[in-house]
Amino acid sequence: MVPFDAGAYVSWKLYPEVKVSMDSRFEVAYPIQAVRENIMFYAAQEGWQKTLTKYKTDAILVPRWRKLDQVMGKNDVWISNGNSPRWTRVYQDDGYSLYLRSDLAKRLPITDMRGKPISAHFP
Repeated sequence: MVPFDAGAYVSWKLYPEVKVSMDSRFEVAYPIQAVRENIMFYAAQEGWQKTLTKYKTDAILVPRWRKLDQVMGKNDVWISNGNSPRWTRVYQDDGYSLYLRSDLAKRLPITDMRGKPISAHFP
């Protein structure tokens, strides 16, 4: 899962290995209900957990300023229906957190880049 404003970048850099849930083409590529679900999910509004059980999800990219990061950052998150996995934060920097299903997270080291410069170049 990715927020609306990061989906195009994630697709550009990681496709075809990573598929996104939403990107900036929402007006032509996604039904309005999917856009609403994405907004509600990242705002951690009531029922946000249903989005994770409705769609096959392995990873969740969360902007650190979104309420969802606060909710999911409280240790491992267990989605209440009992069939959903726990989620573990495997990466964070000053802008984003990355959560993986806990069964997948066991394969990766936990990385904390908060307060550290991240250099990049285009393209």
